[in-house]
Amino acid sequence: MQKYVTISAKIPSTLRQKMRRLGIRPSKVFKVGLEEELKREQALILVKKAQKARKILEKIPIEEVVEGIREDRASR
Repeated sequence: MQKYVTISAKIPSTLRQKMRRLGIRPSKVFKVGLEEELKREQALILVKKAQKARKILEKIPIEEVVEGIREDRASR
């Protein structure tokens, strides 16, 4: 079973009134927004890691990479 926590946010009362009129549930909006933001942040982290790995991998000569692949295929 998933554990839940409560969070709160202050928003302008006019925004809350509009949400009520339109039948928008704040909890659903918060959940979707938080999930999207988490995905965006995780993607940024992966891009940064990939850039760091690229700098390291660029130092390895392509011939060495090809030879390693060939050796791996031959050993199977």
